[in-house]
Amino acid sequence: MIGRVIEGEGAKAVEVALLTGPNKALSAKRGDVIDGQWRVEQVSDSGVRLTWLPGQLPQNIVFRPIP
Repeated sequence: MIGRVIEGEGAKAVEVALLTGPNKALSAKRGDVIDGQWRVEQVSDSGVRLTWLPGQLPQNIVFRPIP
């Protein structure tokens, strides 16, 4: 996880997670499916909540605060 940005303003604002892996970087918002295996459930100021679709298992990626 690189970070989070907010696209838009007010009621139209959407939180987007900026993610990176060994071979690519991408942005993802609630409802997106990544690599056909992970669904983004929530993006917030504390991190990203995902579901691993093959096993319906939850996974949380927590943002580490910058000191």
